Amino acid sequence: MSSDGDVARGLDAKRGTKPVAYTADLIFADGTLSSGQYVVVDGDTISAITAEPPDGAQVVNFREGAIYPGAVNTHTHSFQSLLRGCVDGLDLGHWLARVYEMSADYGPEECYVGAALSFGEMLRSGTTTVADFFYLNARGNDNVRAVIRAATDMGIRLIMGRAGLDAEWGGRGAVENIGQVIERFRLLADEYKDHPLIEISPAPHSIYGASRAMIEAMYRLAVDYDTLWYIHVADPSSPNEDSLNRPGERTIPMLESWGVLDHRLVLAHALFLADEEVKLVAERGARISCNPASGMWFGDGILDIPRLWRSGIKVGLATDGAASNNALNLFRETWLASLSQRLRARDPSVVTASQMATLATEDGGRVLNLPVGRLAEGYKADFVVLDTLDFSLQPVSALAVNVVHGMSERAVRHVYCGGRQVVSDGELTEIDQRALLRRAAHLMSSAPVEVVAPG
Repeated sequence: MSSDGDVARGLDAKRGTKPVAYTADLIFADGTLSSGQYVVVDGDTISAITAEPPDGAQVVNFREGAIYPGAVNTHTHSFQSLLRGCVDGLDLGHWLARVYEMSADYGPEECYVGAALSFGEMLRSGTTTVADFFYLNARGNDNVRAVIRAATDMGIRLIMGRAGLDAEWGGRGAVENIGQVIERFRLLADEYKDHPLIEISPAPHSIYGASRAMIEAMYRLAVDYDTLWYIHVADPSSPNEDSLNRPGERTIPMLESWGVLDHRLVLAHALFLADEEVKLVAERGARISCNPASGMWFGDGILDIPRLWRSGIKVGLATDGAASNNALNLFRETWLASLSQRLRARDPSVVTASQMATLATEDGGRVLNLPVGRLAEGYKADFVVLDTLDFSLQPVSALAVNVVHGMSERAVRHVYCGGRQVVSDGELTEIDQRALLRRAAHLMSSAPVEVVAPG
């Protein structure tokens, strides 16, 4: 694909001095592909989608390209890229025990490198916003700061879910008391207040990983700081199944009885909600992060997304961590979500490519309360440029469908976040990509991990 990528990189230093009008053969805005349009960016925000560039604007033309909204990953554990492929064939309880033990002694170097690997993979495959859920906090904020530094070094937009976990099984790397969590969260939130790319949110682990007092304290932090808060939901599909919760406990009724189930809450996974629980989540305005590959990885099941939509619940898409997925490409996750919904319903028409495209982009922005995932006035200038000559997007006449069901990450040529180019011709621009990979290889070779797999 020919482009003015070099020109675009040169404009980074000039952002904010005058608007930049980006154009390409195709632009995906408001759910449709059109030609002859310009995405006008002023600073870090889209100021217009227009047929003519404004007077004085610098024009960047990505010929043989398509400008598309950046993907929004609503749940991950970034450090787990260091454990990719190392913990396989275990049920969730045994998997948790193994992962927490393997990562218990991770310090800032491991957390930085693991996060940089995850964020680099996401950026190169078209994700511009990610909600991390970080729990290796037993020794303080140094590890979580390392993850945030990786995000800022690479230029990705990050919601940092700063976890609280006080169950003994969390081990020496994760367990904190409530006083520590409150103090450390406040320090971190104040440190990154008003940062253009970083938002700090409370994230009590789960009702099996955090006490009621911990969850209530972190909920109050969300209220105090006017932010979302995040929690894992791993209730079983039937009362006869083994549960990580105590006997008879279910997450949604419990959170409701404590008075913390509200519009600020993002529920991660939430695979097995009963009808009355779905109704309650909808009434309270809570949101759900769907993690298709992770649910299939553990053999747990497939979230019924259309049921949630019918109830009016905001749903976003997510990869979860690389240790329970093995890939952090949200467009791949979109394809898995589409196929799994068709299989679950045994109906190829149960979801459309258009719905799945929105799920991966704009719906994720709605879940995270961010103006991202859409090419429209007032939204952040987070977008990708696709190579319309890539094999996986042919025929281009069906590009909107092929992005969902066929696109290879090779087709993602350029990526912008907040108006800044962070990927150019498939390479990260803000850090030395090869040096990062060599650094990761050295780190993992000096401290190899045992691969856990059945058989």
